[in-house]
Amino acid sequence: MRFGTEVGKKHSQELIRGITMNRYYCSDGTRVSESAIKSRLTAAYRKHYVDTDGVCEGCGGRAEGTAHIVPKARCKVLHKTEYIWNPVNWFKACHKCNLKAETSQITTLMNYKRILPVIELIDPEKYRKLI
Repeated sequence: MRFGTEVGKKHSQELIRGITMNRYYCSDGTRVSESAIKSRLTAAYRKHYVDTDGVCEGCGGRAEGTAHIVPKARCKVLHKTEYIWNPVNWFKACHKCNLKAETSQITTLMNYKRILPVIELIDPEKYRKLI
């Protein structure tokens, strides 16, 4: 980035003031900050998990949290950040299944057939590696 350009001047001014913020792209081109992502995710969790049991969808054991099918960091890289707070991209999981969801062991999960179309939708590159 050149600091002589308008963008460079703005960026250097932000650095001096210490107000730089990471913003991530959604598939429609809008950009969201990390704090907006956290806020939207919290609201989505509250809305989605009102009346649900605590059963892990990956193994049938006790759920301890939520697993993202396509990890949050990957959604950001793909410029599909909106899937971080979209319930289609998560499932109730125990710690073991959450770890499996982030690795090649994803194919061993009980809910793999439900997960696969979501991966195809959000991350076609990963989908091609799995099939």
